Amino acid sequence: MKKINLVLLCNILLLTAMNSAEARRFYVKANATGTADGNSWATAYPNLFTTLSLTASGDEVWVAAGTYYPKTTAFSNLNAFILKSGVAIYGGFAGTETALAQRNFTLNECILQGTDGSNKNMQTISAISVTATAKLDGFKVVGGKKTMIIDSASPTISNCTITNSGTTTNADFIYQTGSTSAAKFQNCTIRENTGRIGFDGGVLRFIGCNILYNQSDFLFNPLVNATLTVDRCSISGNTVTTLFSLYYSNFITNSLIVGNVCTNYLCYMLTDNSNNGTSAFSNNTVAHNSIGGSEIFGASTFNNLINNSFIGGNNNNTIRATYGINTIISSNVASVPKFVAPASSPSDAPFNAADYDYRLQGGSALINAGDNNYAAAGTDLDNNPRVTGANVDVGAYEFGYTATMNSIANSVPLKIMPNPVSNICTLDLSALDNPRSLQLSDMSGKLLLSQDIKGAVAPQIDLSAVAAGVYTLQVITETYTTTQKVSVVH
Repeated sequence: MKKINLVLLCNILLLTAMNSAEARRFYVKANATGTADGNSWATAYPNLFTTLSLTASGDEVWVAAGTYYPKTTAFSNLNAFILKSGVAIYGGFAGTETALAQRNFTLNECILQGTDGSNKNMQTISAISVTATAKLDGFKVVGGKKTMIIDSASPTISNCTITNSGTTTNADFIYQTGSTSAAKFQNCTIRENTGRIGFDGGVLRFIGCNILYNQSDFLFNPLVNATLTVDRCSISGNTVTTLFSLYYSNFITNSLIVGNVCTNYLCYMLTDNSNNGTSAFSNNTVAHNSIGGSEIFGASTFNNLINNSFIGGNNNNTIRATYGINTIISSNVASVPKFVAPASSPSDAPFNAADYDYRLQGGSALINAGDNNYAAAGTDLDNNPRVTGANVDVGAYEFGYTATMNSIANSVPLKIMPNPVSNICTLDLSALDNPRSLQLSDMSGKLLLSQDIKGAVAPQIDLSAVAAGVYTLQVITETYTTTQKVSVVH
């Protein structure tokens, strides 16, 4: 009997330990009142910083719209919102949702506030020795001396806006250190900050990001033995001394770089492919930037790195050294690339790329003009396959994808017909699972239109009153949200 009781006791203790180790979902709501245990929206915790201290690997944190502050105004890793391996922090909830796909981080802003009144001497986010399973998704990070410090860590930052951070143009508002670091920012907007994106080790990646209206001396400033990866990004409207100041291994691909004001260079590189690493500047469109220096690309050793790219319409298109394979340099932006709706001249800078359209029209000299051996991997800026004809197209966009553009958020097919559109377009929702509503936003995230589409298979949208430009269209279903880009032309 004693032996049976001992076995029973061991089983009870084991089950208790297993239950205590089960993954948990925490709910956080800034205006929550009453009893708080974090187990539901009705009993949500009001304080995000405190909630994060309770989490363990495997947990999720769902955060409702509101403003949340670090622990104190004192500058410290320990006072910031601390990311943890295995913990996913999701913002964008109204506070009633039962499924992750129901959130809308555009409408339901979750603000991580790094400024307390006039005091900007705060650190907002800390990522120390965490893996890519440390996730921050769907937040607006505002203010602070430093938005984020990443130390020997590889966090995943998705669908976030980072704005009004930093204090001086020569200090880092995002800083990564440690040779093992590999942070990834994906589908993020980084705008109207002051300072540098700096790092002295590891790999720092920006995928599908919109980077605009920042002020800096050197906006992207990796030091020796650090690698920068920029892929499928729009970089526009920034006012800087030099946009990219690069060493050794760096990869800038499938990106649109327009409307920036650079008082010196757009890019200065201290490497070539025979000097301590490999680099690539491939399938990019560089146009209508205002360059104050003697060259748009300067370098001490900078050979054979710029491939399959268009450089033109800048007030200075001079490149030092040999620039690579199948790169087209032209001051004649009107007839050579034949963009859909570009800016008029570099004197328009600084401007937001979303106010124009640098996709290609039929008959463009950039179509099939690239070299497939130097084609950037993956997809173009619209997430379409990179090589569609005999050769890769030069620049950030492949020509020929006007009726269907792949999803930014996931692979669920959403057809927009026509696209580009001048007034009314039709959506083919036949492949979507129970669509509920659609929302049209500009590239800064401002909501312009919302429409109920329950039960519809081919709803129409009237965009005749929307200004020409590129927008994001979200279709929200019962189980997920899919996002597409739509181009409006008049």
